[in-house]
Amino acid sequence: MKNKTFQVLLLAAVAVIFFGCNASPLTYTDNGTTVEFAIGSQFEVQLQGNPTAGFRWKTVGLDRSVLEQIGEPVIKTRSSDGTHEATYTFTFKTINAGNTLLRLIYYNKNNEDPSPEDVFEIHVISGTMGRITS
Repeated sequence: MKNKTFQVLLLAAVAVIFFGCNASPLTYTDNGTTVEFAIGSQFEVQLQGNPTAGFRWKTVGLDRSVLEQIGEPVIKTRSSDGTHEATYTFTFKTINAGNTLLRLIYYNKNNEDPSPEDVFEIHVISGTMGRITS
């Protein structure tokens, strides 16, 4: 009986480690990488920008059959040396198994042609055991 209880507790602990822990957010250093998540996993992407100059990050071409964006991005502004930098935090959730490209663009909302100044892309594989980056 003790052995069976120990096995159940060990299995529960492993499940918490794989599925219950919030991993650190993905950042610009993860640009161009592949990440793997279990279905139902939430993850964050944090990118730097300058909203006071009219620049924004936004999600484009989101494959809603694999991923959903949870709410609007949270923008935390900080001032350093007279510039107003900000961290844009996007939250996503894997909803089905599949592979998709998550793409965010950085653009100036004041330009008539909002062509991207920068691009952040990661390949997301949903339906694995948990977060793996490569």
